[in-house]
Amino acid sequence: MLHALRTVMVIHQAELPKLQGIVKLDEKYLGDKPRYQPDVKHKRGRGTQKSCIAVAVQRQGPVRATLVPGDSVAVLPPSFSGPSAPRPI
Repeated sequence: MLHALRTVMVIHQAELPKLQGIVKLDEKYLGDKPRYQPDVKHKRGRGTQKSCIAVAVQRQGPVRATLVPGDSVAVLPPSFSGPSAPRPI
């Protein structure tokens, strides 16, 4: 069921208009808590094993989210080159 929802979200996002104006970009880590293991410290934030999701929010407008392989500067802009319109000159 979840796979079907993700497929519909991807198809739906491709048909949406591009974000314009002021767009904020942020990342979010989603996933369960790691299992308890004695004497093991689980990392939080960027060192975690959770999935990274990049979110673009247009001010007073729609939101776009996509799963990205990482959260570095080199990964985020290419992932969001589609949903946002280029800046006017």
